[in-house]
Amino acid sequence: MKQAEEFLKFRKRFQRSLNNEDENRSKGLEDVRFRKGEDQWPEKAKKERDEDGRPTLVFNRCEGFIDQVTGDARQNKIDIKVTAVDNSPYAPIYEKLIDKIERESKATIAYQTALDHSAGNGWGWIRVGTEYVEGSFDQECKILRVTNQFSIYPDPDAKEQTKSDMKWCFVAAYMEKDEFKQKYPKAQAVAINAGKGEAFEDWFGDKVRIAEYFERKEIKKKIYLLSDNSVVESKENIGNLTVINEREDVSYEIYRSLITGNEYLEEPKRIAGKYIPLIFVPGKELHEEGKTHYRGVIRHAKDAQVAYNFHRNASAESVGSAPKSPWLVTADQVEGYEEMWRNANTKNFSALIYNHKPGQPPPIRNAPPGIPMGAVNEASMALEDLKGTTGIFDASLGAMGNETSGKAILARQSQGDNATFAYHDNLAISVEQVGRVLVSMIPEIYDGERVIRLQTEEGEIDMNINKAIVDNEGVPAVLNDLTLGKYAVQVTTGQAYATQRIEARDYLMQLVQVSPELRANAMDKVMASF
Repeated sequence: MKQAEEFLKFRKRFQRSLNNEDENRSKGLEDVRFRKGEDQWPEKAKKERDEDGRPTLVFNRCEGFIDQVTGDARQNKIDIKVTAVDNSPYAPIYEKLIDKIERESKATIAYQTALDHSAGNGWGWIRVGTEYVEGSFDQECKILRVTNQFSIYPDPDAKEQTKSDMKWCFVAAYMEKDEFKQKYPKAQAVAINAGKGEAFEDWFGDKVRIAEYFERKEIKKKIYLLSDNSVVESKENIGNLTVINEREDVSYEIYRSLITGNEYLEEPKRIAGKYIPLIFVPGKELHEEGKTHYRGVIRHAKDAQVAYNFHRNASAESVGSAPKSPWLVTADQVEGYEEMWRNANTKNFSALIYNHKPGQPPPIRNAPPGIPMGAVNEASMALEDLKGTTGIFDASLGAMGNETSGKAILARQSQGDNATFAYHDNLAISVEQVGRVLVSMIPEIYDGERVIRLQTEEGEIDMNINKAIVDNEGVPAVLNDLTLGKYAVQVTTGQAYATQRIEARDYLMQLVQVSPELRANAMDKVMASF
């Protein structure tokens, strides 16, 4: 009975999330299809034109605007910085370890996928997980990309931008029916509605729809401030110290299970960290009467794209259907060459032979049909509307302007970057939350003695962590104990460099540009950096 009530709670929560997300999912799915080049013609107009044999060409300009946003981000690196909020000396190790996790996970792929989704349809996700080190019982953290942003159903009561405060979350997945029956022979699935953007509507059909369920449970406990300013969780064994203050502290534990509609495939199990390891990456946000609407770059540009397609088709159709210009000749001028002149508009002859008649001009051709300027002008206006609704203009798209100096060109390009900076900034905020998730997981995942290889300015080094030692006074101690300390996380963004040498070279070039004295005395160093 208890499990039945529990799964009723699951289904209600899932339905709440589905209902809350339905409008965003509907519009987001429309955006995804529009990006692919689908639905860029009204269905009725497309059907009528298809029946009449008229073209419905698609000139998809929207994808270029999204590429501009994601391309800008690829040129800038987001660095996670860790600082200790107490006197712990291990913040540099945390920072280098997170850098190692990012490099080995190819985290930039996860970040770029989330940004592409947020710019394309309004939101994306990043996931943090763990896996075993090959041939070992040690685990390590991984940053994972979420390829289907529609597969995640968050707690609608979450208020933080990254949804770091959500108390529960579902991640839907599919298994082949035969594989499901083989892996879970005693399991039965119950149909539950799926949200828009997923391939199947039920939890049991050609494929079986299952879900990971994450829950964040609040843990309350008393903590005590002692007379030496230390904080403990128990009054026992405090010696001659006295308690000068006490309060109820709140921490969190995360549980993961794998479920169908009415039973566990994997029972709830505590996982490392104090955050659900799913990080939301929003596009632009608009709040209305308690609901949050998300959109990407092209949401307001779709009408302009439809208009552009229509007028470009009108122009192409007008020119394509116009008859070729006829030749003006007299009958006696083409006598004997009638077949050649009959095919003059369909075949490419190296020469057209005619009978010259004294006093008569040679055959001439009528002027070709004119380009329909009305359609051309409307297409141009639609293209300007595309730029206006996305906030990305010619300079940002690489078009040449009247600027002559590099500074002026960069200033003009930055106008377009400002319009789309919210997407980059939101990604940076989400990557910062990735750092917090990792900091909360590291003490539990990297809790045993092991050797980790870290990248430093001097190169790679092997570092012992959590190693039991005896100090100089013969007292047992732990070297590089990552279970100690409290840490804060922030991010910095800047130009991405393949190597530190290239970064240093770029820095030197900037210095010599602003300092004539340095330019005169240090050009040999600058040239040596190339």
